[in-house]
Amino acid sequence: MKKKKNETEIIYETEATKIQKKRKKRKKRRIIIASVLILLLALVVIRRKRNAKNRKKGGIGATPVQVMKTRKGNVSRILRVNGEIQAKYGASIFSDVSGRIRAIFKREGAFVAKGTPLATIDRRSSGVDYLDFVVRSPIAGVVGNVDVEIGYTIGPTTQLMKVVNPRFMECIVNLVEKDIGIIKEGLPAFIKVDAYPNKVFTGYISNISTIVHPLSRTVQARILIDNNKYSKTPLRDGMYANARIMVKSKKNVPIIPYSAVLDNEGEKYIFVVKEKTVKGKKIFYARKRVVETGIIKRLKQKDGEFIDFMEIKKGVSVNEFVVFMGHRFLQTNTKVEIRNDVGDKIIKSLVKADAFTEIPSVINSQNNKKSQVPIKRKVIIRRVPKKVVPVKKLPENKKPQPAQNKPSKTEPKKSEKK
Repeated sequence: MKKKKNETEIIYETEATKIQKKRKKRKKRRIIIASVLILLLALVVIRRKRNAKNRKKGGIGATPVQVMKTRKGNVSRILRVNGEIQAKYGASIFSDVSGRIRAIFKREGAFVAKGTPLATIDRRSSGVDYLDFVVRSPIAGVVGNVDVEIGYTIGPTTQLMKVVNPRFMECIVNLVEKDIGIIKEGLPAFIKVDAYPNKVFTGYISNISTIVHPLSRTVQARILIDNNKYSKTPLRDGMYANARIMVKSKKNVPIIPYSAVLDNEGEKYIFVVKEKTVKGKKIFYARKRVVETGIIKRLKQKDGEFIDFMEIKKGVSVNEFVVFMGHRFLQTNTKVEIRNDVGDKIIKSLVKADAFTEIPSVINSQNNKKSQVPIKRKVIIRRVPKKVVPVKKLPENKKPQPAQNKPSKTEPKKSEKK
């Protein structure tokens, strides 16, 4: 009986210790959770106090933005199309009679005048003798390619060769229906071919077709190029070309970065940075402006990247500072902090950019001192001349005496010899 009592007491003791351990674990968890919550609340309160102080000072509490000065520039609207080079004056040579080719007088690359014999056709048949028929060139030019050889039997539909005049070449391009209204005869065009990647050929639109192709829904246009201007790098019939047609061009118009323009259901607007003084301190704030946009221009940077700029017809004037980064959540009269590290990089790397550009004073967040951040500093190195030590002039009476040699220790004196 005693053993059973001891066993029951041990069981009760083990259960009690388990319950106590669970209670201790719960207490520890509650204490940890409470301490974490207290720390979070303290951090939130401290951060709110700091933000309130900074808002009063107009410092870090303001929205950081990137700005760029509105500048004047040249813009142009360019249409890019692909095409094929063909000779303006060319002729495919055919024979008026059937027969066998007896002789070929001109080969590829030969210059021919109008009426020059190109080949003779033997048109003799069974029982009838005819004179040889001479095929002549209808135009002056260069033989492009010969499609037949001596002994071939040909007919009136067989092409013998092709003669082209290399003086004037045409780039044949196909325009989409939406671009028909903006393309006119006489517009300048710039052409590049793979054979000469560093060469640009200039021409103009000489002809626009009046018919839309029923399958491709395109209109054919011809760009005329004077090949005599490029004697070292002439265009050849059949080359593939990339053409850029200049539709519009404007000079000295206000331009801003394309990323600065926001769109709200068709209404385009930007944010301009203004400056005001509050209790003797300068504060920057944003102001919304509705603008009317125009042509988009792409400028190349030194690192190879491209930046799009947009023409502004109305809504902003030159030398105003426009926000192009950090403006998605701005509103009118929102305080801003100007951080122009990216803006400076863009302005420095633009092609044909101004040498020096001013930006407004920026409030330093650490010591709240105004400091001007120039976009590009001009360093002037001056050579400082060496100091010349003046030489004292002796009077005429006092002439410099020649130095006397002192007697050495080894030589005896005259008195000693005597």
